[in-house]
Amino acid sequence: MDIAIPTEVQEEARAAVGMLTTLRALSVTTQDEYEAAGAQVLAIAARAKSLESMRSTLKAPILDAGRRIDAFFREPLDFCAKARQVIDGKMAHYRDEQRRVREEAERQAAEAARRERERLERAAAAEREKARKAQEAAEAKARAAEAAGRAEKAAQMREQAAARAAASEAEAAAKLAAAQAMPTAPVVHIPAPTAVGISTRKTYTYEITDAALLPREYLAPDETRIGKVVRALGEAAHIPGVRVIVRETSAARTG
Repeated sequence: MDIAIPTEVQEEARAAVGMLTTLRALSVTTQDEYEAAGAQVLAIAARAKSLESMRSTLKAPILDAGRRIDAFFREPLDFCAKARQVIDGKMAHYRDEQRRVREEAERQAAEAARRERERLERAAAAEREKARKAQEAAEAKARAAEAAGRAEKAAQMREQAAARAAASEAEAAAKLAAAQAMPTAPVVHIPAPTAVGISTRKTYTYEITDAALLPREYLAPDETRIGKVVRALGEAAHIPGVRVIVRETSAARTG
């Protein structure tokens, strides 16, 4: 949008530019030159005040139009924002429910895996205990056979008992391996909710639970409070770790 700048305003703006060009070469090395510079400060302040008045006058109708446009759109935009909040809340509730369903399914799967793992471990222990007892019984029979002078039979019995024990150990080891292979936290795949043109993103925030535990690198000086103290007390402000800086600028009285 083109804005028509009145001729007198353009001339005033050009004069300000010319003033800057002239003053760049100004020398202030004597009292007289200092006083002349003061007069220039007053002239600059007067021109700036004039330009600011022109700017405000030209901009006022534009600002008023902007306020009217903002007022027109404020209510429908607010309705849109509230409608978005409503639907976002419902969609978020559904996502949370689906997450809860998945987590419950994973909990149940983990519990089932735990029970199966414990069953296999008990079965492996029972298999080994059964093999141990069978081995003891076979050994007792073999010793009885030896006592009866049947050494060959005793050796045969021990050989058969060893084979059965090896088979039982293999069975127990297989059950134990199966138990150890059971997942502790099974993953249940439930499709995430989807809608055309809609995506989700994670945002993170935080809350400070104990400010006293924060590391020093996460602590920031209260510059607003420091500034208030320095402005109020000036050079008399004494805050450890803070140096008061004094800057002098000229002040012009234009009216």
